[in-house]
Formats: sequence, structure tokens, C-alpha cells
Amino acid sequence: MKPPADPATAIARHDSITPSNPDSLALTTARGFQVWFTAARPDHDVSGHACAERALEIRHAGRRVPVPLLYTASAPRELDDSTIRAELWLHCAAGDSYRVDLRTGHPTPIRP
Repeated sequence: MKPPADPATAIARHDSITPSNPDSLALTTARGFQVWFTAARPDHDVSGHACAERALEIRHAGRRVPVPLLYTASAPRELDDSTIRAELWLHCAAGDSYRVDLRTGHPTPIRP
């Protein structure tokens, strides 16, 4: 199947498009949790520059826990033994930062 030419349509239908970016390791924490970039969605910034924003998945002890609704283009950082910090990306630009629980994958906004 040929992907749609319109980026907005491609994003809306990203589940039906096989990403060209394979899973890649983004971070291994001190306790052995691995955070992987998984699914990709294409996007463009205001000047038309294309990018791929990636979903995150936490892998540990044979479990895979997806991080819901958080696409990024930067590597997450370990905060402590149970959380990481990840930036939400939209239109190829970093936005709000989130604290992500390594056991549940649940993201919580970090407020200044």
C-alpha cells in the first residue's frame, strides 16, 4: 500500500503505515530498564522540514510497556530508579516535559 502524500493524512493513519525506522534503544537505566524508540509518525515543522517523531516502549524482565500518547524526537533521561524524563514533540519541536513511570509507562506532566 502506498502511503498518503498529505502529511496530515499520514499522521492520522500512521497505524497502517510501516515505519521506516526500526526499533532502537534510547536508554538503559541503572536498574536495567530499557527504553526503546518504537513506532514512528511523520511530521513537518512550520517551514516544511520533515521529521519522524517516535513512540517509547519500556522493556524489563520480559515485559513490554508502551508509553501512551507521547511521541518524541529526543532521547529520554533517567531521573531516578523508577522514572525517566521525556519531551513531547509536535510538529518537529520539543514541547512539555513528562515524568514517565518505568513500571506502568504512565506519563505525568512536569510543571515548572
